[in-house]
Amino acid sequence: MVDRIPRGWLPPRCTNPKCKYHNHMGGPWPVRKVDFYTRKSDRRSVQRFHCRACGVTMSTQSFSTTYRQKRPDRPDPKAMEKGMLEPLQSTLPVE
Repeated sequence: MVDRIPRGWLPPRCTNPKCKYHNHMGGPWPVRKVDFYTRKSDRRSVQRFHCRACGVTMSTQSFSTTYRQKRPDRPDPKAMEKGMLEPLQSTLPVE
């Protein structure tokens, strides 16, 4: 199963703070789709990308509110208590 991301979606910027495209706002930048990996927690496939400028790889998960969670299928209770997820939800694609 693949996470439902809009067709043609690309990362908005590079995740490497040293890359010149890290603070890139809009427009094309040198990124390409590479492959998929399967998350252990829920067995979903996640799309991976490669920045051609610096060589760093990233995934759709890198831009998710559940990034770095061990169990992204379960909401983080601390984040929900503080209302941290609400501002991010409006900027992410709907699954």
